[in-house]
Amino acid sequence: MNLFHDAVRDARGHSHSAPLNKNSDHLRILDVGTGTGRWAIKMAEKYVRCSEVWGIDVSPWQPERIPPNVKFQYMDIEEPWQGLGSESWDLVHVRCMYGAVTSWPQLYENIWNCLIPGAGYIEHIEIDWQPVIRTTPTGQRKNCADVEPALYHPLSVFPFWVRSFYDCMDAAKRPARVDSAATHAALYHAGFVDIREDTYLLPYNSGDSKERFPRIFDDWIEGLSLRPFLETTDSSFNLTVVDQMIIDSRHELATVQYPVFCTM
Repeated sequence: MNLFHDAVRDARGHSHSAPLNKNSDHLRILDVGTGTGRWAIKMAEKYVRCSEVWGIDVSPWQPERIPPNVKFQYMDIEEPWQGLGSESWDLVHVRCMYGAVTSWPQLYENIWNCLIPGAGYIEHIEIDWQPVIRTTPTGQRKNCADVEPALYHPLSVFPFWVRSFYDCMDAAKRPARVDSAATHAALYHAGFVDIREDTYLLPYNSGDSKERFPRIFDDWIEGLSLRPFLETTDSSFNLTVVDQMIIDSRHELATVQYPVFCTM
């Protein structure tokens, strides 16, 4: 998970987009679903003189040695929020929680109530696993205007994996599809304004050995697959079929002759 944090930071070019004031007397930053706590720790180090950074998660995965301005609290974010304070946070950060949350409108409402009125920011980052390819050569990986779905190109197994993964998550009532329009609507309904969407590319495959994400996804695909495919009630998959689909997806992404990306 720490490598994933680094890959996301590399793709974005920064840890956050919100215009936080380094000269502020006191910044309060909240990381929802903090995981290993790496993002929270890095933010605490970046704003070491003026920040208080909390990470909340249902699991105690965080390290014991942390900066003095970091605090981790264990809680289920879908239960009523207690002990965090209201209208007091400058930034609330949420990353890769699709599939873990059943009610995004409720979560956005909780975040809205935490933020400083008129001054607080939410940053929500998710990955759309649908593969896309470049249609024109460019070195600007952040520019997504020249990509198109890879469904009609020589990829076959991996797009099927993506569709099946999303279908299984839907059946489990844990949707993982990225729906920008629905997200905008839910944020607006919760009270947020000046909503901005930025899109970045993460490579599934790359000839550059320094690229982190291809290795990360190659490790992740098995963990992403097993529970949704095998534990969803109406899933027709079995372990043999899932294992073969993972093997074939890895091979397809490793041998295809053009760069394939997901979007973030």
